[in-house]
Amino acid sequence: MYSDEEYQEPKPKKRLIEVSNNSVASVTKEIGVDSNEKCLKPKPNKCLAEISANLNDSFETVAENCNVDDLVGKCSDDEEEPSKSDPYTEHFEQELPEELASQKYEHEYKKYEFPEIGKFIFSKPLIQNLEIKDPCAKKYELFDFYWKKNLVETLKTFRKGFSNYELGLLNLISGYTDIMYMKRTHEKSENLRMLYSLHALNHILKSRAKIIHHNSKISKNSEEEYRDQGFTRTSVLILVPFRHDCYCIVSLLSRLLPECVVMNKKRFENEYGPPPPAQRIKPKPPDFEQTFEGNIDEDFKIGLRIKNKSITLYSEFYSSDLIIASPLGLRQIVGAEGDKERDYDFLSSIEILIIDRADVLLLQNPLHLIHVLKHVNILPKESHGCNFFRVRLYALNGMAKFYRQTLLLSSVEHMWFEALIFQNLCFNYRGYLSSVSEVKSPVIGNILVPMKMCFRWFDTDSPENEIEDRFNFFITKVLPDFKDPAMAQTMIYIPSYFDFVRLRNYFRESELSSVMICEYSKKGKVAQARDVFFKGYRHFMLYTERTHFYSRYHIKGIQHIIFYQLPTYPVFFRELCNAIIDCNPRKRYEEKSCTVIVSKHDLLQLKNIVGLSETKRMNGSKKKIFVKYIEQ
Repeated sequence: MYSDEEYQEPKPKKRLIEVSNNSVASVTKEIGVDSNEKCLKPKPNKCLAEISANLNDSFETVAENCNVDDLVGKCSDDEEEPSKSDPYTEHFEQELPEELASQKYEHEYKKYEFPEIGKFIFSKPLIQNLEIKDPCAKKYELFDFYWKKNLVETLKTFRKGFSNYELGLLNLISGYTDIMYMKRTHEKSENLRMLYSLHALNHILKSRAKIIHHNSKISKNSEEEYRDQGFTRTSVLILVPFRHDCYCIVSLLSRLLPECVVMNKKRFENEYGPPPPAQRIKPKPPDFEQTFEGNIDEDFKIGLRIKNKSITLYSEFYSSDLIIASPLGLRQIVGAEGDKERDYDFLSSIEILIIDRADVLLLQNPLHLIHVLKHVNILPKESHGCNFFRVRLYALNGMAKFYRQTLLLSSVEHMWFEALIFQNLCFNYRGYLSSVSEVKSPVIGNILVPMKMCFRWFDTDSPENEIEDRFNFFITKVLPDFKDPAMAQTMIYIPSYFDFVRLRNYFRESELSSVMICEYSKKGKVAQARDVFFKGYRHFMLYTERTHFYSRYHIKGIQHIIFYQLPTYPVFFRELCNAIIDCNPRKRYEEKSCTVIVSKHDLLQLKNIVGLSETKRMNGSKKKIFVKYIEQ
């Protein structure tokens, strides 16, 4: 399993089973583990959107300021295994009830407010016979971070101290609770990257020190037995959208390790380093430049083998401690059912999963991310040289996913993160924290064009039926009003590509006058579509969110705009509404309008547009149409 010399465990005197040629499933069956046992986690009774509707309730303040001396007050020795009071030890040595795999449990929701980092909602699993501590419930927990000594020495060289904001997040992250932090900004990106890189590096070095310490004991007494490993060496997985993000993480890791030697650095610089600056014909918004900074290749994956003073890049996955990849890059290796060549055993022992810039991954292709996450912490098909006598019992029992910590960072709130990821693919027995954003300045206040703005609500029973209900509501209630010649030059903004395909087919079958622009449209077709729409030769324009995300076209000629669903980024709403100012000169004085189709599942996006109080008013009203006039 481990290729480094210090990771070679001495073989026990007697081996009960031979594992080199057997599959893990057959081996675990021999030693009394049911590899086919399924672990199900019921969805919580309440969703984040419903809870966030009551943000004016009281929050409990649970954290205080501390300085860097407190942060590094307790450190682990490189030559000894972690202390029993170390959060690392407490988390991974916690015994869980065997029936947890099939046990149905509810969640308890509690609100917290931490100084400097804001408000959170804690989803606490109510597991029978298991007491779970609330995050940062006591002040003294902030002082016991137990960093490795070599990390502490490095931190002192290039950091004078940590801000209260950084200390607050460090406290939450180091407790191994799942975190959904949806307040990431470009200004805070370096701070957040440093925090999770420090946590991941500390975790890897502790795991390595523990194994080395046990190896030393076994070499002196071969009768000693220790359960300190997973099926494979890789324990940390970081998913990011672009090569530039990977470049920044590796550069930071090399700075955090003292006197670090980076192997294969030149190759890495050539493949992941910043490309020559691009010359743009037309300037793009600042947030666009920040999003697409550096090397923006979306197809990559790289393994890192980490020691106390060295990092080996491009290490083979099964001998890597850390993997940094894009969902697209891993998807090609994981493959799909029926593929002859596919491999995902290297994901079987992930203990920390970090998803940075999740909002960008959502715009790229969320299916790739979901597919990869579904293959994390699954019992491997092959042994890959694993010593099963050193594998933790919970891993053999197929319960590794209950110990995995997931950190998700995003610049926007989106129901997709909780509904698809944290409620269905994250099973941490410590529960999860989700940040709550306060809207100080609703986007609707930054719209400069006089227009009639109409919010039209439709009823839907469940998220599963919402797609069908939205489509039917659109074609029966909304679209007929815009077929009139007086409503010409109407743009329809569609966030989902699948919804776009369905509407495109409907428009073609109905022979409606329209042009269509999606992320797969060629530049020539895009220019032609924009020209005929501006001149009024086509009635409708179908426009996808991914097109706007990657190109940020300034569409001219819009008289009316329909948001089939609210945009992922609030700034897109403002940009498209203000684009109406460049309408056809012949129609400059005609009435402009904006129609938004909304359901109860769009509350997180809606509160950024109209504000929290207005969102609560709309959601609690029996009315289905809300009209507001924007005046100059």
